[in-house]
Amino acid sequence: MPYSNIYWLSFMLSILVTQYFQYLYVFDHLKISELSNLVDCLIVTLYYSLTFLKLTNLFIRRRVLHKILTDIGDDWRECINDAQHLHIMTIKANVSHFFSNSLLSFTMIVATFYVSGDYIIRFIFVTEHYNDTVRQLPIKIQLPFETEQSPMFEFLVIAITLQVMLHSGMISILNGLIFIL
Repeated sequence: MPYSNIYWLSFMLSILVTQYFQYLYVFDHLKISELSNLVDCLIVTLYYSLTFLKLTNLFIRRRVLHKILTDIGDDWRECINDAQHLHIMTIKANVSHFFSNSLLSFTMIVATFYVSGDYIIRFIFVTEHYNDTVRQLPIKIQLPFETEQSPMFEFLVIAITLQVMLHSGMISILNGLIFIL
């Protein structure tokens, strides 16, 4: 892939920018009175940090990963000649495929519920005469500008939701890759 480094760099840059604003929020709300809010935000922030470290480590050791994948391809070419080995490899590949797809599906469903959870709870439990004008973004971040105005808020919700879903998919693929290797 000729543009793989550019794709990797842009994804890592988006994680770093999100991390910066997440840690701003964490350090600003580091009070015992806001413990539940802090715990909710800290879990996602640490998850992003873990993803950043995994992707950096994978990028640094990409030659080892390429060698492993090349060896797997060579094993498949060699086992075609022996029916018993082909049967065993096919069973292992099907099991790996099932677990990686299950992991990816579960992670994406959980991410969807997490991103939309506050909005669903607000929609279900808000009464008609409830006057709450505070708008919350899908994840807890502290941006240096006003985010509650109408066009900016909708843009940020869509952008952050897409970024969270891409992040969840990426970490699920990484975990699946680590799991099946």
